[in-house]
Amino acid sequence: MRGRLCRCVLAGSGAILALGLSAAAAAAAGPPELAVTKVTLADLPGRPPYITLDESSRASGFVVWVSIRNTGGSRSGKSVVALKLEEKDKQKWFDDKFIDPMPPTPRRGKPKLVKFVVDNLEADPGFLTATATVKWVTNATHQKTDSDSAKPIAVIARDWNVSYFHTKVNENGVGPSTDTYAEGKLMYRFSRLDQSAQEFVYKAYGQVTNVASYSAGTCTGRATANKTQNPWPGAGSELRISSKLTSYSAGVQTKSQPPLMFTAMCPGTGFGIPVQLGWEDLTTFTGSNGAPSMTPDKTTLTDQGSRQSPVGEVKYLWSFNARLSGA
Repeated sequence: MRGRLCRCVLAGSGAILALGLSAAAAAAAGPPELAVTKVTLADLPGRPPYITLDESSRASGFVVWVSIRNTGGSRSGKSVVALKLEEKDKQKWFDDKFIDPMPPTPRRGKPKLVKFVVDNLEADPGFLTATATVKWVTNATHQKTDSDSAKPIAVIARDWNVSYFHTKVNENGVGPSTDTYAEGKLMYRFSRLDQSAQEFVYKAYGQVTNVASYSAGTCTGRATANKTQNPWPGAGSELRISSKLTSYSAGVQTKSQPPLMFTAMCPGTGFGIPVQLGWEDLTTFTGSNGAPSMTPDKTTLTDQGSRQSPVGEVKYLWSFNARLSGA
């Protein structure tokens, strides 16, 4: 009996020891530690992705995937994953979801993916940031959070309306003069992202007008012509905005259009002067080196420049408005 009793006591002591070791191991394993390891945007064009806004300032639907890992030593309880989209620290969209308890994620194991479908997003031109946050409890009185963000996403207008775009040669001067222009009947529509140049490319659609005139003494004459193309051909008939939304350039190639021919009549002399004047290309020339500058949130692009030519001063003037809500 004494021997058996002794063995039982020893056996009991082993069980207690094993239980103690198990508890110690669990304590050493630590609490759950959830982490947002990646925020990925899908169903958007471009690399890096970008968002285009329609005339109502709304974006097409897209998806955001949030990757979650449990890097701790024990299973988590239920947790919450939230996603917010912000521009200039102003929230534009928000959603959150509960996720089931997560065991520790193996080192090479797949993370848990949480899907957010972003529909009916109303935004402004600029850069949008997607930030995901996971929140979980470690015990009855303590909770923790972890966050991560995707790289800022460029947000651009799909269309730019041309309020005015002029190339004026020898305006109010003696002799020949021309005003090649577009006013209210031309627009730039988004075409693509030029990956090599890292520029957003828009094509020109609509009408351009050329007004040619001649004035010398009492001799005067004038002719007008319109031309519509959808789109206007050539790389010179594009609006290009840098992917960082800090500069732009634009134009319409019109010099290939047939010249205007007319007669400048000279009252009291009985004769006239035959005149032939061509079109001028529209271009955003400022007179300084480099492209005109802009800011990411700009919705109006306007500037001007000038240069001297053999027939007089050439003036360039333009104003483009993003076609968004209220414009």
